Amino acid sequence: MNILLLGGTSDAITLTKRLLEFNVNLIYSIAGIVRQPQLNCRIHSGGFQGKLADYLQQQHINMLIDATHPYAVNISQQANQACTTTATPYLQYIRPAWQPKKNDNWISFDTIDSLLEHLKPYKNPFFTLGQKPIDYLDKIPDKQYWLIRTATQSNLKHPRASIIKQIGSLKISDELELFKQYQIDTLICKNSGSGKVSAKLSIARRLNLPVFMQNRPSEKVQGYYFSNINDIIKIISREKIYSSSPCTASKFRGIC
Repeated sequence: MNILLLGGTSDAITLTKRLLEFNVNLIYSIAGIVRQPQLNCRIHSGGFQGKLADYLQQQHINMLIDATHPYAVNISQQANQACTTTATPYLQYIRPAWQPKKNDNWISFDTIDSLLEHLKPYKNPFFTLGQKPIDYLDKIPDKQYWLIRTATQSNLKHPRASIIKQIGSLKISDELELFKQYQIDTLICKNSGSGKVSAKLSIARRLNLPVFMQNRPSEKVQGYYFSNINDIIKIISREKIYSSSPCTASKFRGIC
């Protein structure tokens, strides 16, 4: 079985390592912007330049597993369309969203444009939305200072913002030091659902700070969705999908 796994998350790496325990030929695909994973399989880096369907056929892919970030809507839509075009089974792993705990003060929002008005009462917001907030530096109020954390390096300078590069999981003690250093009074983040980046939520809870939580994208693609890696492992181990047939509900009955 030839599997193409669209990765870029810690869950994708975990899933890849488990799948490699089976007799499958697996290609792990990553955008390659941040870092290259150390995996015992072929790695495709740099995207597909709009020709994913061609790639699926050229590599004789029997199944595509989409384990990208929950907010990576564009690549998921492109992958699903390519699978539809080539009759390739499409499975998507979406890790469970975070749920507010006792004493959490979460405020939902959809876009940064809709968020800005609600941030006016705060002095030192902490953005963990990737690079997108950088596009809004000209909208920072005079008495406000932004801390923006991204996974990629930025050399931009602004008198009322600091842009720092940090990737991977952070210890609660490190996050607490960052919050205190920049006197953070509110946190803005995506509901990524990853346990490895949840320390910031613990600190916001400890300091009784409001958290502006970006809603997950509402767009859905057709296919089979899993929130548990073990369910995908079951499909591989039971060999319910074959290279010459499209994805049908009967092949997943009793597993999904």
